[in-house]
Amino acid sequence: MSFASNMQRVANNLISKYGEDATLFQKTNLGYNPEKGENLELEEDFKINGKVSSYTKSEQLSPNVIVGDLKLTIRTDFDINQQDWAVKYAGKEYKIVDIEKTIAQNRVIIQKLQIRA
Repeated sequence: MSFASNMQRVANNLISKYGEDATLFQKTNLGYNPEKGENLELEEDFKINGKVSSYTKSEQLSPNVIVGDLKLTIRTDFDINQQDWAVKYAGKEYKIVDIEKTIAQNRVIIQKLQIRA
């Protein structure tokens, strides 16, 4: 096993052990139904485990971070696109503002999602 593989395995194990439950979800517009007078949407979701934390004071100085934004560090079992997915955590829905991937030896070790209510 390479160094990056070991780092990824350790990171995934720690997130699984100490993380909290959240849900990734995606809504797809299927079009308008004139009989019902409403737009039809398909919602896909699946449970994930991640570590939620607040941004530090120095990180909040970034022009991309606003008060109330959270970081959600997730496993690398799946790769998400920020335009396609949102997050449900602690009874709230959050949009994904940014995704930061930590990479070593061309392997993603962890993914940090910047989420905003």
